[in-house]
Amino acid sequence: MKVACSVCRKEFDPLRSRGVCPYCGMHASDVQLAEAQREVEEAPVKGNNLKDILKSYLNNKIKKEQKLSPLRKKGVQLILCLILVGCMAGVGFMGYKKYEDRLEYYRSQRDTTYIKTEQYALGDSVVIGGVSVRITRCRVVPEYQSKLEGSFKVIEVTYEESGKAEYSKLSDAYVCTAGGFTARSLDRFDIMDLEGITEEEFRSSDFTEGVLSELGRDSSTHRMLFVVPECETTHTLYLFRSTDPYARDKSTELRCEFTLGEEAAE
Repeated sequence: MKVACSVCRKEFDPLRSRGVCPYCGMHASDVQLAEAQREVEEAPVKGNNLKDILKSYLNNKIKKEQKLSPLRKKGVQLILCLILVGCMAGVGFMGYKKYEDRLEYYRSQRDTTYIKTEQYALGDSVVIGGVSVRITRCRVVPEYQSKLEGSFKVIEVTYEESGKAEYSKLSDAYVCTAGGFTARSLDRFDIMDLEGITEEEFRSSDFTEGVLSELGRDSSTHRMLFVVPECETTHTLYLFRSTDPYARDKSTELRCEFTLGEEAAE
């Protein structure tokens, strides 16, 4: 390490010149000598010639390799590898178990063998989610005909519900015609297109997607729309009652079948 002379300001190595400035003869201070000595001792590479520098470098490298981190020891690494393999196996097992459970649920939801079925007629009531639902009317809506393509028509199914439900969605709704054609109730966007209304207007209307209940209100009347073949006049409306309406994985316990005949177009 070189220091600056306090008199001539030139730099020199106080350790090589024994603390004396070779330019003006001024002696370096004890502080400068101590600092130069400490820096040399802490330096990773020491020596005044190539041989000494290489020797110092190799000795320093050997010391570093001997001071291995505990995580670099073979025994510790083997234990960590075993733990990692165990974690991966556990995650794989849990993932496979979850997959099997979801697959079983998927199969059970599509197995209609054990679902109880009850038959109803237009005007009958059924309790779904603690709410009484009564299908009151089924009619063709001719004013929508110009907005359809092909040999199809729109039918409107009206229902009344007793209200004051703890949750809004009671059931999805499907219609199956005598010829085997199945249609789900139109969603809000299709109804908005047919009616030419905004979403805010839809919310304030009596149209619904499936069977809903007005939370905390008394009984009210709603309408659902379905698109069916123009030649079909007799339909079956399907509503469903679930075991637990709050559960994410609901299981259908009852399928309600309403036989509907269309009223004559107004």
